[in-house]
Formats: sequence, structure tokens, C-alpha cells
Amino acid sequence: MASLVFLALALTAVFASDFEADLISGESKINGPGISWVSALTTPTKNLGTCGCHKQGVVKLTFNTSDRTKAEITFSLGKSKGYTFDIGDSHTNDGYGGDLGTQSNDAEVHSHDTALLFFGRDKAEGGHYGVLDSYYGFIRRGDVKITVEDSLVTAESGAKIIYFHSEQLFQLKGQADAEGPVNYDVYIGLNRVIDTDSLNGTGLCAVEVNWV
Repeated sequence: MASLVFLALALTAVFASDFEADLISGESKINGPGISWVSALTTPTKNLGTCGCHKQGVVKLTFNTSDRTKAEITFSLGKSKGYTFDIGDSHTNDGYGGDLGTQSNDAEVHSHDTALLFFGRDKAEGGHYGVLDSYYGFIRRGDVKITVEDSLVTAESGAKIIYFHSEQLFQLKGQADAEGPVNYDVYIGLNRVIDTDSLNGTGLCAVEVNWV
């Protein structure tokens, strides 16, 4: 019996996600490196919706050039309303492809209702690339998986797959930044945009992150 218990614990450890959070109960666990809370889960005071999936927070992923070059993020969704997730290259990404001048590398990929939107980073000559593409109806109940790496995002929702490669997306190999310090960070807003909880959403029930 003791050996069976040990085996079960060992298997649990092997298959544990690097990060997991339940946005209904508020429970979360960090099991892997390079992951931290910027804003721990809280319960909003309004716009709670009816599904119970409404807690909000912001997580930071720190990439490197060896064993953390690709992050697989699995969002488990109920009925998606508003900003259920916001993945950005800047800690002040605002849900509109901007970040108030914090970083020139400030690309952003986020949901809004049932749409998945891609925003490019800033241009070298000023301004930014704006909306690179949009996929309406892509966000659905169930799991939506977003894989992030340098200049590449892959998104999966049911039978739909998006493979989006662009130098205008996330810069995660130490590229120069015209407005802020060079960094390897990506931020994830959960039921909110990264910069502020005043732009928020409901319907994200759980999230898992794994370095792959």
C-alpha cells in the first residue's frame, strides 16, 4: 500500500502544471520557475456575471534562451464576456495594443467576448502596428490553448487552429527596446486587461501554464 501511495504522489508531481489557478475558488499554485503573481486573484465588486468565473489577477512569465522559450497557456472558459484573458509583452498593456509608452515591444493577444485579437508592437518610426488580425467566434466554451514564443503565437479552440508568425508580435530573445529596458517577460491578465482591472471580463474559470 505504501508503495502505491508513493507512486500516486510521484505521478502527481510529474504531471503537475507549472502554474494553475482556479478563478472560481481563488486557489492557485506555482510549481515551475519563471512564474510569479503581479496581482493576486481578487473578487471584483461589480460585473460579476452569473457563471461564477469572475476572479481577476495578473501573472508574469519570464522567458529565457534555454529551457523557457515557449509557454503553453490553457484557458478553461464558460460563457466568455468582455476581456477574459489578455497576454501582453508589457506590464502596462491596455487592451487596445498600447501601453502608455512603457515599452516599444508591447504586442498583445487577447479575447473580447468571442473574438481573439492580435495587436502588434510599436513601429521603429513611431506609432504602432495596431490590429494585426482578428478571429471572431474563436473563443468558445471549453479549453482554448495559446502557445507563446518569440515572434510566434499558436491558438487552438476545438477544431480551429491559428498559427501566427510575425516579427511584430512578442519579442522574447533580448531584442532592443526603444522605450524601456530589455526584458524577457510576458504578462497574462485573467478576466481583465494587464494594466487595469477596470477593463475586465467574466467566463475564465481556470488557467494552466506549462513551459514546453
